[in-house]
Amino acid sequence: MDQQMTEAGYLGINALGTIVAAIGATPGHAIIPDQWKNDFSIIGNALQAAGNTGKSGSVQVWTQSETGRRHWATVWSSMD
Repeated sequence: MDQQMTEAGYLGINALGTIVAAIGATPGHAIIPDQWKNDFSIIGNALQAAGNTGKSGSVQVWTQSETGRRHWATVWSSMD
């Protein structure tokens, strides 16, 4: 359960970053100064990167030999 909560937190950070970056990339808003839009874009992209980095910690990483074994197992099984 703790792992799921951690992943949900990173997904939330990523979603927040997407929203903030979208606000920064939206053209034609005289309400938001250009400098703020640029700042929103940078902050949003940073939040997205942080969310993605956190999510990547929950992914299983294969060694090079494991990747090779899985590749060749797929190749040989497709020859049947």
